[in-house]
Amino acid sequence: MSTISILTLPAQSRRELRRANHSISARYPERYKAPLLTPGTSPTTMGVFSPSRSRSISRVKAFFLARAAPDPRSSKLLASIERLPPDVFQEIARRIPLLRDILNLSLTSRSMRALLISRLYRNVDLKTSKQCKVVLSMLLKHPDMARHVTKLIVHPSNIEWTATDVSLNESGVVDLLVRAIRYMPSLHTFFWDGVEMPDDYLWLVLRNSCPLLKNIGTSVGTQRLDPASNLYDFTDLTSFSFIIKKRSLALVSDLDTLPDIEKIPKRFWEMIIERCPHLERLAIGGAAPSPRLFDIRHITHGRWPHLRCLTLGDLSIQPRKRRRVSWIKEPTFTDFLLAHPSLHKLNLEYAGGDNFPTALILPPMALPHLEAFTGTLKYVATLPNPSLIKSLSLTSLFYSTSSIPYLCSILESLTSLSSLSIWFDLSFNAKIDHDHGSLLRDLLSSCPQLSHLDLTCYTYPSFDVKEFSQAIKDTESAHLQSFILTKMHSPEDGKMLNTATQIIHDNPHLRRWENLGWDLMR
Repeated sequence: MSTISILTLPAQSRRELRRANHSISARYPERYKAPLLTPGTSPTTMGVFSPSRSRSISRVKAFFLARAAPDPRSSKLLASIERLPPDVFQEIARRIPLLRDILNLSLTSRSMRALLISRLYRNVDLKTSKQCKVVLSMLLKHPDMARHVTKLIVHPSNIEWTATDVSLNESGVVDLLVRAIRYMPSLHTFFWDGVEMPDDYLWLVLRNSCPLLKNIGTSVGTQRLDPASNLYDFTDLTSFSFIIKKRSLALVSDLDTLPDIEKIPKRFWEMIIERCPHLERLAIGGAAPSPRLFDIRHITHGRWPHLRCLTLGDLSIQPRKRRRVSWIKEPTFTDFLLAHPSLHKLNLEYAGGDNFPTALILPPMALPHLEAFTGTLKYVATLPNPSLIKSLSLTSLFYSTSSIPYLCSILESLTSLSSLSIWFDLSFNAKIDHDHGSLLRDLLSSCPQLSHLDLTCYTYPSFDVKEFSQAIKDTESAHLQSFILTKMHSPEDGKMLNTATQIIHDNPHLRRWENLGWDLMR
């Protein structure tokens, strides 16, 4: 008993099949003297699939082979493009903003992939423990790819990107790094973002295998700093980051008093101050409140003519009042800032207290190039050239409407301000009915040149997103192109897509809108 298979094609496919008959017959006249579909064949129940017509099977195969065959004209065009100088493709790839577009271009041919592989693997950012293991293992098997890596960022314990049932094995990632880095002679930037610092042997391998390495960063956990670490043996770095890792706010909130002040090993300061004269970026500490408090008074002795970016977290830069007894005149933080007029970006993220200067008392000629600042409002009020500030991130929490007029007066003095990050929580006076719409309008009116706003509001109950949209519309913030809004959930909040559509409709000048999900903050 024979079986007949039935294939039903839409009209468009049937037309394409008829055209293929003529195409194949014209291309192979000796082999195909008759069309694939004979006049007596039904277009829906095609006898070509019948076992009694074996010759038709080969014809169907030929049809699909003909369809899959590349067009000679497109192949010739691709060959012509590939004859262009390699520098042209490198320049094209450099101007393509999205890496996936470069990947699609590299998949057009083997020669194109060979030209663009250096761009594909130039910057490697491994965001999860699984990514670390998969990508590093792949680079170990393909040293020809690893040699193109110039920037490597490793997050072996990124909780935000890792499922709860996935075990975190930082030592295993370090083992892979030690083996893979030997094939990365072009590496100039490396950053480790783990729960603890990596095994010390990794720094030795980096120093011996990567002669171009100039930018180094590492996280610091709870383990004691090793005074004999290989980390302090580098020379002529242009960027160094020493970031204190904070696992959770719960661990910090359990501390009844401030943590004891710890000293950073002397060899660290010898490396940074004496052997890295061309330092451009320096970051020490972490955002407040910090689980560890390091003494960084030695930083005031540093002099780096090319220093452009300085980030200091919750640290101790001056002795506590009861200990300020010294016969030696030590340079102050003010002296340090005066000695670095090249600073373009200054981030001061301390939590408060007598371990840090209470104000920045600087002469008008200080910090002539400062454009970006992160810190408390009292520091902003004492900046020597507020009209130069283009980007401001306020670390102090605003918890009372009485502080808003003073805030707005300070913002009005920043006439070049184009980016603002601010957060407030008015829940402390829960019995007072706050007019959030008026607050938002005052805030936006104080910054008429603002093009980006990052607003975080923890007030509960929160305002309706429509109030925010109306405030943008009322103040005619024509320069505002993007904003990030993080807020507590409000019963009036509708679906996120509908809200976004309405905001864009009310404010057509917006180009980018991000919402971190108020539904997650109920």
